Amino acid sequence: MSLLRFIRYWRYWACFRAYGWALPNTLVGLAFLPLAIGRGAGVRVVDGVIEVHSRPIAWLLGRWIPVPGGV
Repeated sequence: MSLLRFIRYWRYWACFRAYGWALPNTLVGLAFLPLAIGRGAGVRVVDGVIEVHSRPIAWLLGRWIPVPGGV
């Protein structure tokens, strides 16, 4: 196997594992997406990440995430 082929193979699997690792949390977030959009949230995709923004979401992340000061 050539070095270039090995690098391509490794990148493919690294990307696949990254999306697989993020999938459970993504599904939880997507379950709340219709509710957020119904309340006027904005949605966009940035670098493969689904971003949802609104005041109720900011409030929830500030209160429900166990990090000092929220997220």
